[in-house]
Parts: sequence; C-alpha cells; structure tokens
Amino acid sequence: LDQQQSIVSQHSDDQVLHLRAIKSEHCAASDRNTCARSSESARGAGKRLTVPVTMRSTPWGGEARYAEEHLPQTLLPRVIEGKRIESRGKYFAPLTGQVTFENSSGLTIAISVIFSPVAQNVTRPYAHFATPRGKMPAWLKRLLIIAFHKPVVAQDAGMLERQVRNIAAFGGASFASGPADVLGPLIWQHVHGKPPEAGERRFELEL
Repeated sequence: LDQQQSIVSQHSDDQVLHLRAIKSEHCAASDRNTCARSSESARGAGKRLTVPVTMRSTPWGGEARYAEEHLPQTLLPRVIEGKRIESRGKYFAPLTGQVTFENSSGLTIAISVIFSPVAQNVTRPYAHFATPRGKMPAWLKRLLIIAFHKPVVAQDAGMLERQVRNIAAFGGASFASGPADVLGPLIWQHVHGKPPEAGERRFELEL
C-alpha cells in the first residue's frame, strides 16, 4: 500500500484471546448459531450467493480468490467499496492473515491481522485496516470501520471463549472443516510444520 492511501489502525491490549492453535473459520459444533450470526452481520441475514473460488497453496502460505460481481449486501461495504468484483483471503505462514476487496477501480480495503504469541495458549491479534484515499475524511472512515466491526469482533470473541471452554471440558481439540473453510486445513498443516504441496484448484461455494 502506497503513501497515497489512508491508513486506519486499531488494537486493544485488554482483548487477549486464549487459543490452542491458530485456526481459520472454525466453529465449535455447539456454537454454529453464533458463527452464523457473525457471518450474517457481514453479508445480510438469509441471503446466499454462489461464488467461484480459486484456491492456491504456496510455499509461503496460501490464497483463496472469490469472484464476486455484485454489490455488498450491507451498508458500510457498499459505501466504501461500491460494486465488488473480487475478494481475497491470504495466509502468510506462520502468523499473519489478510483479507482484501476490489472493485473495478482496484483495491478498496485491506484488513491484515498479525497473531502475536504472548504465552503458552495465549495469542493477541493486531488488526490493521487500509483504504484508498477518497472523498470521505479519514477520521469519519475510521469511526465507521470501528463501529461496523465492533459487533463482529464481539461475536467472534464470544465464540472463541466458548470454544476454549469446550476444549477444556472435553480434554482436547477435535476440529472439523466444513466446505466454506477454504484456508483452514492449509493453515492447520503449516502450523504443524507440514505445509501442503504447491497447487491450485477451482470450485464454487454458496456464501
């Protein structure tokens, strides 16, 4: 991202997530409703889209590209992005993830998260939001981004707290990957020192 772009950064020292491992899009079986509400806050309740996906495994991690020729279904993404063309989820082993969104003019927003180990079973995430400079002042954009993501983060934190309690109650973790968990298995392999072979596959998802 170049110097012509407006940068919004946000992190909180009092939000420490206790995790057994870094996972992507995993929900404990007992918390599917929580995960569904978190997804609905971003895409709109009860609405599904068929999206072509290109998944790449690389030596440095992996990338999932989603072809999305539509307007975002919630207000803030519509204001910031306009008509979305493509979104990407990237994993940079071992501790960094990134989500980017693009329209016909190029990149509209990039969200990068670095997971910093604090102690055994304790990881603190630091999130960084970057958007192109435009008509909207940076201070207003910052307030809108924080307001939009605050309930989403709260839902995710609640789900993770329940997940940790479930792991403790059952004496260990036994995760399952669903069809929408595109990068999860790849991340799991990298975290355990067994990166998958480089390659590419294409498929469709209902999101």
